[in-house]
Amino acid sequence: MLRDHINQGVIKRGCRILTCDPATRTIEAKIQRGEVVPVNAYSFTPLFRWPMVGEVWLLREEKGSFFLDSIWEEQEATEEEW
Repeated sequence: MLRDHINQGVIKRGCRILTCDPATRTIEAKIQRGEVVPVNAYSFTPLFRWPMVGEVWLLREEKGSFFLDSIWEEQEATEEEW
């Protein structure tokens, strides 16, 4: 069935942006379990904007790689919560 193939192997995670350098296309984020992960920054939609350090975003984890999904609506989380 079609539904068996939708979102197969895709996990979404909240993260806080730690570093973002558009010149070198590097982004690092801290996910909720405390791990710092590199975020793939090589393919973007026309509406993409680079994240700012400290912002909270959703990441898509696909087969062990992380990709920016969308900015988190609520930006009230403090550093102590992470």
